[in-house]
Amino acid sequence: MATKNYVKPAYISDTAITFSFGSEISDKISGIVLSIYRAAQNQKLVGKWGILDMVPGYNELAFYLDTANAEVSKITEWVNKLPENLIKESDKTATEPIVFMVKYNGADLDRVAEYCKLSVRDIIELHTSPVYTVAIVGFLPHFPYLLGLPAALQTPRLESPRKSVPAGSVAIAGLQAGVYPSVSPGGWNLLGLTDHEQLKTIVPGDRIVFKEIV
Repeated sequence: MATKNYVKPAYISDTAITFSFGSEISDKISGIVLSIYRAAQNQKLVGKWGILDMVPGYNELAFYLDTANAEVSKITEWVNKLPENLIKESDKTATEPIVFMVKYNGADLDRVAEYCKLSVRDIIELHTSPVYTVAIVGFLPHFPYLLGLPAALQTPRLESPRKSVPAGSVAIAGLQAGVYPSVSPGGWNLLGLTDHEQLKTIVPGDRIVFKEIV
């Protein structure tokens, strides 16, 4: 089974329920959420059982409902009976990594290097080494929250957020990575700049790689 323990829905509003698969941010739990999300997309659940939309989080999956037609018991049964092989099959729909070219000239590059006790070159090489997974899209339209940042790059948020972060800023905070899709306030550490227009087609489950512009 996809979920070994029975998962019950929790109402987060009059028109939405969520299924939680843990409390921490991890590749494993996010993988379960994204696999179920993709399986639901493959089975075209939107429009069925009163489902209007589905939104994955780091460790939970939310269903937004037409309350007049919602069949929560059937949604719950589907989530709990989803077979392991169906989840694995849904993973095959994961896209090839999308390449983001980055000019590593961010305002916090030296700060991150100093905090991590690494050289700037080390920071760039570590940041470009993983294949990241889009776990969530939120905060701003098209802002991807990425899992996969190397532990050696863990760096706390700025104590005082900037009032204006340039669009396309490639940034990290804690074990999260992301790209600002538009000019906005922000407290993440800025490593460089990329083409923010690429973010418009990004969806949860997509994979991303960063490559340095030299």
